[in-house]
Amino acid sequence: MEKRIGILTFHRADNLGAVLQAYALSKYIAESIEIKAEIVDYKCEKVESTRYAHTGNVVKRIPLAVYYKIKRSGFDRFRNEHLPLSATVYTKGNISDSNQVYSTFIAGSDQIWNTECSENDATYFLDFADDGKTKIAYAASIGSIKFTSDEIKTYTKYLSRFKAISVREQSSINKLDLPKDTMILPDPVFLLDKKQWENVAVKKSHKKKYVFVYLIQEDVNVLSAATKYARQHDCEVVINKKSIEFIMHNAPDYFLGWIENAEAVFTNSFHGTAFSIIFKKKLAADIALKNGGTNNRINELLCSAGLNQCIITEKDNAPTTANADEWLKGQKNNAKDFLMQNI
Repeated sequence: MEKRIGILTFHRADNLGAVLQAYALSKYIAESIEIKAEIVDYKCEKVESTRYAHTGNVVKRIPLAVYYKIKRSGFDRFRNEHLPLSATVYTKGNISDSNQVYSTFIAGSDQIWNTECSENDATYFLDFADDGKTKIAYAASIGSIKFTSDEIKTYTKYLSRFKAISVREQSSINKLDLPKDTMILPDPVFLLDKKQWENVAVKKSHKKKYVFVYLIQEDVNVLSAATKYARQHDCEVVINKKSIEFIMHNAPDYFLGWIENAEAVFTNSFHGTAFSIIFKKKLAADIALKNGGTNNRINELLCSAGLNQCIITEKDNAPTTANADEWLKGQKNNAKDFLMQNI
């Protein structure tokens, strides 16, 4: 069998980070490791359901349906243009057939082990892969969920079949009771450099100077900080949740353009933070959650990169340039070593 890698991830979610990290990992392996890599085009029912509006309220359903249709169209275009998808579309019923195509399977990255996202779909733990196949986890993330002791036993049984495991956050090691020396590797978006992402970004320029507000979770401090900065620097505020211009141009390649051309970025999103680092933008990231908790994914990322000054605090909510060149270089080297040794 030709040496070919199949990547299992949340690439079918209409989520900017999910799609862009899938693109990055497949491109990096193909170009830097020089082995053919494809995204296994797996349809998880739970992930598919997130692509459509679900509400019983007729008044809300119609505009939401239009919004979701616009979003699906942009994401599908990007996937078709940029992702090396498998020739076969797989489901739970035929995913085992992929053993005939791939010699190695990689689970990751993104929150593929957040079982709430997949509704406990063990495909992302490579339960279908034959014993003779090489199984690797690259920078897998769990997110904010917690496992019961029984769930930990189940998932560690799957993971015992892996040749190598790396995660994206220290918290994932603790939650899955993984070995303490489990490698922490960067999200795949960091494997590509600024120039490579600029080549993907759509060069659609907003007419006026703007600060970009990118919210994924419920806002705590982001909007107030952005509004203050915009007022002081004579900028417009473009909010992903409210801007018609953004909503009409919210596919992954347009998102990159919104980040690249912003005067500053204010966000509570992991990938909003990640791309601000890649593009070296002025960044103010909020790690506070509405329930009083902390966004560990963003906090661990910024602390690891030595960019604590980019975290919004009560005393300081002004954006700071997110320059982490030395950290990025080290992260890429670690990732390459891990992939070269284990593929």
